[in-house]
Amino acid sequence: PIDLEAEISRLIGSVPGLHCEQHVELNGIPDLTIRRCLLAIIREALNNVIRHSDATLFSLNLKEHPVFYQLTIRDNGRVESVENDEGMGLNSIRERVSQLGGQFHIDSGDGFSLFVTLPKEKTS
Repeated sequence: PIDLEAEISRLIGSVPGLHCEQHVELNGIPDLTIRRCLLAIIREALNNVIRHSDATLFSLNLKEHPVFYQLTIRDNGRVESVENDEGMGLNSIRERVSQLGGQFHIDSGDGFSLFVTLPKEKTS
């Protein structure tokens, strides 16, 4: 089984030179599909920081609410522009979230922020 918190720590600790903050607040263990989706999103966000950003700070907040999980990822890197249909990585995240009935939003106003909500049970 995937230990979500340990795997998140491993992922964000694997990027040299990037100060990472992690806050995970879960009451239980999300099902395997949700865990895989969250880890894929985090992995892609870190890859984007490595490839496209001059960020020095990466923060991740994962919180469980009564009917959904909320993931917020922020970095302090400069972003020239972000188009909603730009980049395979962001499209991959969007598709994963959509398949699970969740919502996905990005903001590049001050650094780069990614907001994801995933329902605990799939809504289609």
